Amino acid sequence: MPSRVRVVMPNYNHAQHLPKRSDSILDQTFQDIELIVLDDASTDNSQEIIESYSKGQRAKAIFNRPRRAEDRLLAADGRL
Repeated sequence: MPSRVRVVMPNYNHAQHLPKRSDSILDQTFQDIELIVLDDASTDNSQEIIESYSKGQRAKAIFNRPRRAEDRLLAADGRL
């Protein structure tokens, strides 16, 4: 029995391309595919589209939160 294939698809503000990208992965001949969409705090309507796909059994969504100014400062020099 073949193993499930997991496909990780990153996204940032590519809402207009999400349906075509997602469908091209999920419509493969091999059907035991899990699509994992990583959204990096998109500001367009990507989250709505990704959530519509993640309602099915074959797709999951992971949403990063927007970074705050304090987070960027910590990443830059390790202190505030």
